[in-house]
Amino acid sequence: MNNLIRIVESVEIVALLGGGASEKSELLRVLALAPRLFCADGGGNIALEWGLPPEKVIGDLDSVDLGKMEFAGIETVFIADQNSTDFEKCLRVISAPLIIGVGFLGGRLDHQLAVLNALARNATQPVVIVGQGEVCFLCPPEFTLALPKNTRFSLFPLAESRCESTGLIWPLDGLTLSPTGQIATSNAALGGVLQIRVLSGAVVCILPDRYLEDVVSVFID
Repeated sequence: MNNLIRIVESVEIVALLGGGASEKSELLRVLALAPRLFCADGGGNIALEWGLPPEKVIGDLDSVDLGKMEFAGIETVFIADQNSTDFEKCLRVISAPLIIGVGFLGGRLDHQLAVLNALARNATQPVVIVGQGEVCFLCPPEFTLALPKNTRFSLFPLAESRCESTGLIWPLDGLTLSPTGQIATSNAALGGVLQIRVLSGAVVCILPDRYLEDVVSVFID
């Protein structure tokens, strides 16, 4: 799996649609930021239903309607690997300044957990996931964003992690975060500039989706 060839090399932000819970309005919002659309397996069916054909459909292709893709002239890329999800397959073969994913939150809990695992396993490719009223992403080594007072800003460690923060109601300094110990969900902004510094480990940030454009601007500055 680590030897997969990059089949997409983009200098633009890329939109990636999965087959999970999503709304057309969510995808249109993302496409305003990332006009190049790709799909993870069954996401291709949804994209065609919405009249938004992707450039390619990538995955093990067990969920997408191959006949419809062929009729629409959409390229499908088969990757045979049962040890990874279609989402992770896409992360391994797409290179872009940022991937914005839709259709990967909500629905089955095991699928959502696999998405978080893939973010940690593919940390060199920046990814922001949006859906179900949330934005989540693997926190880069340093993340800075201005937020109004009391804005929810949750952090969940995917491994034992150490962070420093400014601008959080409950600071992270001196804490050891762990998925089996101390976590930092339901935190909130003091108001003004919020900064997270990841000293070690892997931490997912979660905040309301109304800040999607603000988060994206941090990654592409």
